[in-house]
Amino acid sequence: MPKGDVYPMQYVQHRTASRPDVARRADAIKDDATAQQQGGAKGDGTYSGVVSGLMPEPPAADKADGEGAGTDATTTPESNEKEAKGQEAEGEEQASPEGEVAGSIAEVGGPPATRSMGDVVRSDGEGEQTTGSPSASKGDENDTRQAVTKVTIKPSFSFAGSSTGGASVNPFGSESINLSFSGASYSTKDNTLTLTGTLNCDCTYGVNGGGNIDVPAATAAVVKADTWEKIRDDLMPSTASPHKSPRDEYWSKALTERHEAYHATDDIQWTKSSGMALLKAFFNGKEILKSEAATKLPGLLETIRKKILKKSFEYYYGGASDPGHSNRAGEKRAYGDGKPHYQKLAQEVEKHGKLLAAKAKQEKGDGKEN
Repeated sequence: MPKGDVYPMQYVQHRTASRPDVARRADAIKDDATAQQQGGAKGDGTYSGVVSGLMPEPPAADKADGEGAGTDATTTPESNEKEAKGQEAEGEEQASPEGEVAGSIAEVGGPPATRSMGDVVRSDGEGEQTTGSPSASKGDENDTRQAVTKVTIKPSFSFAGSSTGGASVNPFGSESINLSFSGASYSTKDNTLTLTGTLNCDCTYGVNGGGNIDVPAATAAVVKADTWEKIRDDLMPSTASPHKSPRDEYWSKALTERHEAYHATDDIQWTKSSGMALLKAFFNGKEILKSEAATKLPGLLETIRKKILKKSFEYYYGGASDPGHSNRAGEKRAYGDGKPHYQKLAQEVEKHGKLLAAKAKQEKGDGKEN
């Protein structure tokens, strides 16, 4: 199982409608015009952040919506004052001298981790490898305040889980878990940064008989007077933990699928409860600089994603290290779930097989008498 990559991320800064302080606006006009000409759009301390690098950057048309929305350099101080008064009437939050920040975060995820491989996910660093960050413009009091203003993160995440079979795998089967964050966004109000998004737990699994003969039911054609004993023995689970069936020549595709699907359900349920609790505890009360929200948050999401994935493997192993396939807690749970179903199938094979053997013996005896 490959380790999860930490992708480079670049902060793309967009300028929104200006909300300047009237008393200092005249002095900032020249600096604002210069910033627009240089592509550095930092006029008033109000930004919308979009993180790129994990996903394709937005189309050029989308970028243009924010970058040209600043105050034109030819605007007079008088018109600025009228504009500011009108905007203040719409609500003081929009005209906050501190300047709030908001933005979306590209999907954060990594390659699936396969349970049967026995590899534990280990973090490659802290996941905060980011490049580019907004810097304060000279003479812009709002930008300067954002650079030193801390905000406390308030997480508000939802959960989504999925389980899909049919994957191509090695005998007899395996299940993979893939954790990611989608739809993540953030916004600040006063000294609080609200972080929202969805933690996805997508599990895939598959089975492979490896050349063994499938026994779909006790009455299947493969069960005969001279094969039923071997089939019964191959399907009967061991009395010792973890109650595995030998499956030397015969197997049950349906019950093997049940086993792998159990792993998927186990992963989803753990992530929904314990994983979400880890996510909340990781972010709740954490402080970051307001000006670094766009660059720091993707890295923090990747850090907690790896932590949750690593903890899910510890839940599967039953500890921090791998005790071996048969001793893994997750395998014991899955084999325990399948034990009564294997027992039932093996017993029904025996019952049907004995009937077939008795019938064959009778037919053989009848043949001798004739």
